Amino acid sequence: MKHELCKRVLTSFNDVVTNRVLEQYVRWYNDFRPHQGIDGSTPSQMLLPRPQPPTIRYEPRPVIAQARASPEVLPVTDLRLVVRYLDGQKHLPVVSLNVAA
Repeated sequence: MKHELCKRVLTSFNDVVTNRVLEQYVRWYNDFRPHQGIDGSTPSQMLLPRPQPPTIRYEPRPVIAQARASPEVLPVTDLRLVVRYLDGQKHLPVVSLNVAA
């Protein structure tokens, strides 16, 4: 937390502002930031397990998609990396990879 939050964000000594910044960070950390130690999941996913849909892997490389033809591997030609920010805060990115329409 020290490196990810305290060294990147300037806050005032106002308790209300500091509490809001900390709440945003904790929400991002638990709900959106993938953790290496739990195989890329978030703490919320581990603590509040929900039925997960079958994992579908998008494969943009045609040769690999043909070699691994199975129901969970879908060949795609265009993927879009979408980056949005939690509550508009640039230091709290929420990243997703979507199939381009």
